[in-house]
Amino acid sequence: MDAYLHLNNGVYVDYLQEARVDFLHSGEFAYMLGDEPQPGAEGPNTQAILVTGHQVEYLKPAEHGHPLQVRLVVDQIGAARFTLAYDIVSDDRIVARARTVLCPFDLETDAIRRLTDGEKAWFAEHAESVEPLPTVAKVRLGDQPAHEYAFRVRWSDLDSYRHANNVKYYDYVQEARIDLMRDLLEHRPAQSERPGQWIVVRQDMDYAVQIDFRPEAYVVRTAVQDIGQSSLTLAAEIMDPTTGVVHASSRTVLVHTAVTGPEAIPAWIREALTPLRLPVPVA
Repeated sequence: MDAYLHLNNGVYVDYLQEARVDFLHSGEFAYMLGDEPQPGAEGPNTQAILVTGHQVEYLKPAEHGHPLQVRLVVDQIGAARFTLAYDIVSDDRIVARARTVLCPFDLETDAIRRLTDGEKAWFAEHAESVEPLPTVAKVRLGDQPAHEYAFRVRWSDLDSYRHANNVKYYDYVQEARIDLMRDLLEHRPAQSERPGQWIVVRQDMDYAVQIDFRPEAYVVRTAVQDIGQSSLTLAAEIMDPTTGVVHASSRTVLVHTAVTGPEAIPAWIREALTPLRLPVPVA
């Protein structure tokens, strides 16, 4: 649970992963996760699956004590990738919708491989046409000014491939976002009220390079992609500060709210965020 006594936005992605693993174990293709022998293959299993992107749209808060169900279907099937679509349901209400893009990966060749005919046929049996999620534009931070937050990968963050699990990237970006919001409070005028709640309504993540365990810190750089009357879109990049390699990028849409609903973002917050504003692209 988060500070508002709702299911934290990052935990939704953990539930998607559990549903995805359960789905692959329901057929003959659990070997794609690397934890069961591949039928007809000799030697150790070298198969894996890479998550290359998530889109998560948060519709309603999920509360403690209310059971959740993840409904999963195959959305798209390509030559070397497939997309899963999910509805997360609580009390017969859809509280979140999501998409995950995945690629089969061969650990022996260290490369993405094509789906086999058998894999494609099995995925096709579970395919349904679903409505695409609204698009959130992708941006690059480049050398633009950004808030920087250093973090270290915890041993418990690692998955079975000894890399940071895809779910943990949401935690890293969230930690950076909270650190940014804490810094904003230093700009609050003495006579002004504290800001309202920030509710995450959308968060996308694109994975580029795996994050390894090491003692040196990585950095999340966060900038303002867009700001509306009551909404704020933050762009973030998880990067290696020594090499400049970007491991992942995200877009997070937040809504500033009060008890009665969306509330205008205070002027002092807008002013404090001005140095972090990305240039508006020219059409």
